[in-house]
Amino acid sequence: MLRRLARHLTGEFRGEDIVARWGGEEIAVLVFGMSRSDGVRRMRDTLERFRSTPIDIADQGAAATLHVSFSAGVAELGMDGNDLSGLVRSADAALYRAKHAGRARVAPAAATADWESRDQPDGADRPVEADIRSYYSTMTETDRLIATGHGQLEHLRTTELLTACLPSPPARVLDVGGGTGVYARWLLALDYQVHLIDLIPEHVATAKSLSQSAKLTAAIGDARHLHEPDNSADAVLLLGPLYHLLQHKDRIKALEEARRVLRPGGTVAAAVISRHAALLAAASRGRLDSWQRDLALSTLANGRHDPRLSFTAAYFHTPEEAVTECEEAGFHDVTVHAIEGPMWAALKTNSNPSATTDLLDSALVCARAVEQDPALLSASAHLLITAHA
Repeated sequence: MLRRLARHLTGEFRGEDIVARWGGEEIAVLVFGMSRSDGVRRMRDTLERFRSTPIDIADQGAAATLHVSFSAGVAELGMDGNDLSGLVRSADAALYRAKHAGRARVAPAAATADWESRDQPDGADRPVEADIRSYYSTMTETDRLIATGHGQLEHLRTTELLTACLPSPPARVLDVGGGTGVYARWLLALDYQVHLIDLIPEHVATAKSLSQSAKLTAAIGDARHLHEPDNSADAVLLLGPLYHLLQHKDRIKALEEARRVLRPGGTVAAAVISRHAALLAAASRGRLDSWQRDLALSTLANGRHDPRLSFTAAYFHTPEEAVTECEEAGFHDVTVHAIEGPMWAALKTNSNPSATTDLLDSALVCARAVEQDPALLSASAHLLITAHA
């Protein structure tokens, strides 16, 4: 059936366009010189012609006829992504929305200028954004933290800071938004009892498969609604949810849930992305043309990160704002730590593998020296907020 669809798509598009298998059961069509709106119209016409064409098959020796449909997502280079990776993420997120809406549909990539307006009615929680699900389905967090220089810096510094602030093992730690278990497995090796919670079912399945220890459990869940008893954890990690929760009320709800499940005096450790990260990342790559400059400056002004720059729709904090949100949720002894420090961009843009070790060593020295310097906190890509219930 995939071959039949591929032949149909090849016939529908031009000779210079590219039709290719793209993993699993997906086909990618790379079209040149066509806008997103024109691409949506073309793909919808293609869908109608494909599903209206009967397919004759033999069913247990008898003739039968099938009508087959497909769903598609359409993204435009420059509008929905600046490179192939970003373009694929946007198209894949649109495809997910098309499937979720009832299949046999063609969906354009979401207009990111109004991403904040995609809220549910008052009182309802936001669902997982399709672009966030798509982002984590097309990259591996473990690989990023282990295989890249910047990832290694982030991972090493995060474990250093957690070692300093967490209660001693065998304390019970909730790793909320723990992904595939990068930090959960590290904690397990230190003899902590760890319960990982993540929104993405595939992440939870991976975390479960990588450890057979009874001290590491995992479940699907939402940071805003933890299915855990009051006063049941010694520490809660929130190393992702706060920047994926775009609305202030949702971030406060997640922090209040962390406080609810913590025992008196328990520790919360929450990561946020620095308000300045988008601007510094774009500048370090030499990509601050007028378009990217305006997007990065908009993030700097209001914290709302536009996924056309990179990553996903997200919220980027100032240090002061992160402290205020923790205090609003009822925490005290709130402290802000720079995770990577100011040298992270040098590692992120380094293209010489032989220089990685020296750059990493220097970046670690720098990060440790200025981790609580108010003048340099915002120069770090990530901040770790620690506090007590």
